[in-house]
Amino acid sequence: MNLNETTRTGLGVAIDAADLVGVAVDPATRTAIVTFLVPVPADGECRRARDVQLLLHPVARVAASLRHGAPHGRAATVVAQSLGDLPATVRSFGGMPVHGCGFFDAHETGLAQWGDRLSLDWRSGRGAGRHSLTLCQDAADRRVDLCIWFDDLEVLDGRGFRIPVASFIADGRECRRALRSRDLRMAGHRTMS
Repeated sequence: MNLNETTRTGLGVAIDAADLVGVAVDPATRTAIVTFLVPVPADGECRRARDVQLLLHPVARVAASLRHGAPHGRAATVVAQSLGDLPATVRSFGGMPVHGCGFFDAHETGLAQWGDRLSLDWRSGRGAGRHSLTLCQDAADRRVDLCIWFDDLEVLDGRGFRIPVASFIADGRECRRALRSRDLRMAGHRTMS
């Protein structure tokens, strides 16, 4: 897949405000599955109803920083992690939403903030990973920042069937328009910028 600027931005819109519910990396196959609950457009409304997985492959590197205490302060305790710890760590945040649209190929910005406090830095030893996905979960007393470098991605539904990337992006843009319109049917949803 060609992850050009338009596609990266569209994918960012599609996962903005989605709940991050899972991350799993298989070093043997060099794949990562990142699972979200994403808003789905339906009759002019958006509902958090669909499991979507981003299948990233081949994975070249995974870096993470899990910090306890005041996670934005330099005194926060960095907690060592392994690839096997990531699923439980992400689940422990309870499926918090991710925000922003600059999730793809934004690793330099992310690593500038937390790269000197790594809990995990796994490298496959093969390839540099042409693209990256950067995510975080931020609770009051801890935070995890995560970056996965990869070459290609696929979008899958909760049953593992492919979703065309263009359709996934279109659904994300439709939800964003609905939320921006402040439609009365959307009462209780936050407005996205």
